[in-house]
Amino acid sequence: MLELAARTRNIDEAKACIELGFGILEITLPCPGGPAEEDFWLEMSGRGGITFLGHGPEEGNPRDLAGLESRYFPYLLQALEAASRIGCLGLTIHCWLDSRWLDSGIISAKIRLLKSLHLEAEAFNVKINLENLSENADDLDRVLQAVPGIGLTLDLGHAQLTRPETTAREIINRHFSRLRHLHLHDNHGGPGPRDDLHLPPGQGIVPFSELFALLKAKRYSGTATLELTPEQMSDSRQWIQQVWEGA
Repeated sequence: MLELAARTRNIDEAKACIELGFGILEITLPCPGGPAEEDFWLEMSGRGGITFLGHGPEEGNPRDLAGLESRYFPYLLQALEAASRIGCLGLTIHCWLDSRWLDSGIISAKIRLLKSLHLEAEAFNVKINLENLSENADDLDRVLQAVPGIGLTLDLGHAQLTRPETTAREIINRHFSRLRHLHLHDNHGGPGPRDDLHLPPGQGIVPFSELFALLKAKRYSGTATLELTPEQMSDSRQWIQQVWEGA
C-alpha cells in the first residue's frame, strides 16, 4: 500500500487533514507563516504521530541566473534549515531543466547550483528530491548523473503536460532507483502551467492504473502526497487506495 501524505499550505489545512487521519503532512518551507508556524510544526512533531515532508519554494524566473544565485538559492537554504529543525523525511525542490526551452549554459549553471545545494543538504542531514516540471527522462539524465545523491519526486500530473502523452512511464523505467516520492493529482493534459489543474485523481486523463501497476512491479515503497484541497482528500484517498490495490 502507498504511504499517503496530505499537502497542506497552512495550519488550518493541516488541522483539517489530521482530522481526516493523515499521519504525514507535506508542508511549505520556509514557513510562510514565519516562526509561529514553524513552532506549530515543531510542537506537532514533538507530540508524535505526525511526520513531515517539506515542499520548497517556487523558482521564479527560471532563466535569471543572477536571481537564482542571489535570491532563490539562499531561500532554498532557509528551507533546508527549516526541514532539518522540523525533522522532515525529505524536501522536494523545484529547478526547471527542460532542454526545449532552456539553453545548455543555463542548465549547466543550474546543475552547479544543485550540486552546492546537495552538499548543504548532506550537512543538514536532509534528503532533497528534484520535482519534475515539464522535463522528460532525457532532461533528468544530466542532473542525476551530475548529482548522484539527489532523489526524484515524480509528479504524475506534471508528467501529463506539454507532451503528447505522459512522460512518467519513461521516468519510472529509467530513473526508478532515484525515485523517493510521488505527487498525485489529475488534469486533462495541455501545453502549459494553466493546464496544471490539480484535479482529484480519476477526473482527468493521467493513467493512474497503468502507472501504479508499473510502480508496483518495481516494488515502489516510498511516500505519495495528494496535492489537493482538504475537502478533496478523503474521497481521493479512497480512490487512490482502490486503484493501487487493483493495479
